[in-house]
Amino acid sequence: MKVYKVDAVGYESLMLGLIQLHYGPANEICAKKGYPKLTELQIAFSRDGFHWDRNRQTFIGADVGNKESWERGYIHSVGGVCTIVGDNLHFYYTAFKGNEANVNPIQSWNGLYANGAMGLAVLRRDGFASMEAGPGEFVLLTRKLTFSGSHLFVNIDAPHGSLSAEICHENGDVLPGFARKDCIPASGDHTKINISWQNNTSLEELAGKVVRIKFYLTNGKIYAFWVSKNTTGASNGATAAGGPGLPGTWDI
Repeated sequence: MKVYKVDAVGYESLMLGLIQLHYGPANEICAKKGYPKLTELQIAFSRDGFHWDRNRQTFIGADVGNKESWERGYIHSVGGVCTIVGDNLHFYYTAFKGNEANVNPIQSWNGLYANGAMGLAVLRRDGFASMEAGPGEFVLLTRKLTFSGSHLFVNIDAPHGSLSAEICHENGDVLPGFARKDCIPASGDHTKINISWQNNTSLEELAGKVVRIKFYLTNGKIYAFWVSKNTTGASNGATAAGGPGLPGTWDI
């Protein structure tokens, strides 16, 4: 197994990458048989563009062993990695079926690179990982945060559950007015929903201060949270390769 290439793009507060891994066989062997080599894609993340963490499970894979499949092998990502389309991320990729009837000795003319096609993989926005809870309540206390916005938003999938939050000092003590008992619980399946408290619809007074957020979740998943400067929920993060209705490079 070898790293074949990496495509990367800015997405929200980090770099999102697709690593193409080459499992073989070598081009010379595939050319003699007329089938594509096996490459697949793994997802990776970076905060600085130099140090990367990746999930070693296949993110977009080939239909290995199926000679009739349009995505039999040679799975390629595109340079922009993904686009943002409403509540989803669209990952375009190319794949090859090959042609075992074509074993032309000239590599670029034989079945190794024959019958290429484009595919589309769709993922929920921010749907790379989640904190998940069943009937038993799950509690998540974030690391220390400093923000400049006013409104707390979350991405949750909890049609049969509930999410509440409270804002704490950096030592974990709850701030007056931002306790769980004052929080208006959120439920449903939303990629962007505002969290507020009965007497505090804004976090503006906390901007610039070091705080921690404690989430309480039952029967659902939380994928992401962020503090926005306005009620639209704009994250001010990078927008990958863009998408319909987006204002540009940044979600503002």
